[in-house]
Amino acid sequence: MGGVGSQDGGRMSAGSATAASGARSTWLVAQDEPPTKRGRDTRQRLLEAAAELFATKAYHQVAVADIAPESGVAVGSFYRYFENKEELFLVLFSDVCWGMYTSVQGRWDEGRDLLANLVDVTQAYLESWYERRGFLAAAFEVMHVTPQAREMWWAMRHDLQQQMARQLEDAGGSLRFDPGPELTTATRALGAMVEQYARSAYVEEEYGPPSGERVADDARVLAEIWLEGVGL
Repeated sequence: MGGVGSQDGGRMSAGSATAASGARSTWLVAQDEPPTKRGRDTRQRLLEAAAELFATKAYHQVAVADIAPESGVAVGSFYRYFENKEELFLVLFSDVCWGMYTSVQGRWDEGRDLLANLVDVTQAYLESWYERRGFLAAAFEVMHVTPQAREMWWAMRHDLQQQMARQLEDAGGSLRFDPGPELTTATRALGAMVEQYARSAYVEEEYGPPSGERVADDARVLAEIWLEGVGL
């Protein structure tokens, strides 16, 4: 499956989405590769062209008739690779979710204090939002009307929250909550805080045009709130 990489100035490029940490999660879209190299190359061109368009336009503003010529493919040939625009979008969104999930993998170091870990994980996740901000704007539009996209997004977030809860449990005595439902609730609430800030600041630009230079500062402030929320 062709993947979606990162953005530069809101534009997104497609690339390989091989996971360094092992098998891809079950919530991702499974797609069979075309049997020939020519077919794989054509499909990849369609994904790359669509990723660029979705990163700069609303989902409803992009049509198959836009994607096909942008990739140098005839409109009729598009349907050899994808049933419709929604299917193509879900393939791209699947790779976006995977990229966001893997962005925080390996960031937690048991040899560091809790704040340092929270800063590193939060910054990695915010950078993932910032790099994908254009595509995510289209994705949130799709999630309103496409249950599969919405459920994929929820599943990715759920896995991240579970991972964070496990890492916090390993911190042991430095937490204000015992492992279990209370820590799970705290992790969900604080994770939602980070995600809402990222959506407001980077995707919706509520506070003005976003700047990559601000991400590290944002991460430290949010990590401090995390520490106050879960730490003793």
